[in-house]
Amino acid sequence: MEFIKLEALARESKGKSAARRMRKAGRVPAVVYGKDTDTRKISVDPEALIKALAGPLRVNTPLDVVISDVNSEKKEDALVIVKDHHYDPVTRELLHVDFLSISESAPIRVDVPVVKVGRSKGEQLGGILRMVHRTLPVICLPKDIPAKISVDVSALEGGITYHVSELPLAEGLTVAMPPQEAVLTISPIVIEEVAPEEPAAGKKKKK
Repeated sequence: MEFIKLEALARESKGKSAARRMRKAGRVPAVVYGKDTDTRKISVDPEALIKALAGPLRVNTPLDVVISDVNSEKKEDALVIVKDHHYDPVTRELLHVDFLSISESAPIRVDVPVVKVGRSKGEQLGGILRMVHRTLPVICLPKDIPAKISVDVSALEGGITYHVSELPLAEGLTVAMPPQEAVLTISPIVIEEVAPEEPAAGKKKKK
């Protein structure tokens, strides 16, 4: 499978001053790290990165980072996923990116949004639907990462709990949570009984 390519430059400089100079030149410092690989310091074009992550998978998009050595013509490929990123709290400028090195043939864990589809019968009759988890930890191969997990709630009654074991998962996907874990709940429908009106003081009931 072909993954989205992202050009990167290897870097040797480190420290806050070097990072500021890099950002001023239109680059963002980043690192590539992993369990069985050496940490590599790189820089990327922030606009190119944002464009690469603009698809339906967003930050869960696997990227084929092509790292070029500025001192030679040597290039190196690394399949990665964004593990963390930091923004300036005021300017919202992208400051740093951490890329996790992954393998095309090894499962990884990512957080995937849960999206409800439709309006449940329980809600239509006055119940309240509550999402217990808005994202779920999913384990799968990089090529199988879903953009979302859709749950059709239209047939669900009030007073129920929808569990992980009931999720409509595609083949190759596993949720890293107990099967009995609640994903969403719909509160029971409460019907209030109206008490009969008492006759006003001094008035007699009609026979």
